[in-house]
Amino acid sequence: MSMIDDRDRSASALEFVDTLEDGLAAYDAQSRFLWVNPAAERLLGMKASELAGRSQWEAFPATLGTPLESAFRRALAEREAVKFEQFFELWGKWCQVRVTPCQCGGLTAQFRDITDSKFAEEVLHRTALFPAQNPSPVMRVGRDGTLQFANPGAAPVLEEWQCAVESRLPEVVRQVVETALEDGVPQELEIHAGGRDISFIVSPVTG
Repeated sequence: MSMIDDRDRSASALEFVDTLEDGLAAYDAQSRFLWVNPAAERLLGMKASELAGRSQWEAFPATLGTPLESAFRRALAEREAVKFEQFFELWGKWCQVRVTPCQCGGLTAQFRDITDSKFAEEVLHRTALFPAQNPSPVMRVGRDGTLQFANPGAAPVLEEWQCAVESRLPEVVRQVVETALEDGVPQELEIHAGGRDISFIVSPVTG
């Protein structure tokens, strides 16, 4: 492959990165910014030109002593990717972050804004405290897609699915449940049942 081909491929990769909704940032071994994509500029509230050459901790000292710093140190020391969620007061957002070591000795960090999902999860937990009195459908589903609990409000949905407690839900629902459990992030599911459209928030819970 020629040098021209390599450059063309690199340019195409950079163009793709610039279109991503997730914020991406690259750092050297001293956690200094090398580059950020447009989504990261919007999330961080600073332009790439303002960040170039500055360390994460110099640009954003409020992130010192947080899970982000711990993830950077662990990824650099163990050369393994670290994934976690953190609320960044500085930006007023919840983010799912993946910090990955690079062959150059530095790191890349992927920031996914999950603020809306976290809000939906909070609403779900509040409404699930008294599921029997909730007029909206509330269900608890096992990891294998088996329905463990359903409140009276879920009756039209279960009738549409032809399901009952202790039976497995339809494949399309099980796939959404599996994704929510694997990613640790709430997923949305739109269905039509009982003559109306219903929007579900499928949220992983513990306990």
